[in-house]
Amino acid sequence: MLKQRIITAAWLLPLAFLCLLSPTQAPYYPVWLGVQGLVLALFVWGGVEWTQLMRLKPLIARLFVGGLALILVACALLFTQMPLTLVWTVTLLWWGVGLGIVLRYQKKPFVPCRGNGAVIVTGACLLVLPYLSFLYLKTVDTQHNWLLYAMLVVWCADTGAYFVGKKFGQKKLANRISPGKTREGFLGAVFSVWLMAILLYFLGDIRSVGFTAWFFWVTAVALASVLGDLLESLFKRVQGVKDSGTALPGHGGILDRIDSLTAALPVGATL
Repeated sequence: MLKQRIITAAWLLPLAFLCLLSPTQAPYYPVWLGVQGLVLALFVWGGVEWTQLMRLKPLIARLFVGGLALILVACALLFTQMPLTLVWTVTLLWWGVGLGIVLRYQKKPFVPCRGNGAVIVTGACLLVLPYLSFLYLKTVDTQHNWLLYAMLVVWCADTGAYFVGKKFGQKKLANRISPGKTREGFLGAVFSVWLMAILLYFLGDIRSVGFTAWFFWVTAVALASVLGDLLESLFKRVQGVKDSGTALPGHGGILDRIDSLTAALPVGATL
């Protein structure tokens, strides 16, 4: 398993850094178009896994994936003309609902998606909103790479949660959703992100943002990443599966890798 994880990471990391660091301005615009297409394909693949996870019938699954692909293409082509205020309002409403689902399930388990309509809407929110957020964070500011900052927050939170939870974890964070997560690991994630934020602020080029605003932003993105992880874990637990798929040997499926990002990127873009 460790060997598989290393091999998979060896080709995933270069692709990740290509997406994070590729310029969006001329003369590199063709590269940026390729990056958009690559990330779009990733989210469509996540849509395929969503239909399998929620056990949609083949015809409905094909319609969902086809519709998702068309919506994502439209987002890429028409992004600069979209009413972003409406998009971010929908984002906050959706993740407010997502938080409510997680809290309610932890109190008393239930089936959150009843019927094809609920599954389709939930899947669309989970996959369309982070793609829009990816486009926004990558292009909103030529001085600061907010997409890179968001990814650093997520990676730092995951790493801090893993090591602190493994060493000191005792109290369960959400035992009915993800028994492996602990409150100590959660605190480790938050404090790790805070330490990274302080280092980046004083050693990097983001002082123009302001320390309070920067600290609030990284904290919100970190908390959102935990919420995204928990929500996907909740759906897997309801369906009785460990991984969303097998696309990434040693790592599970695409949804398993982007679960934190489904909330972290939209919240980061909204704020």
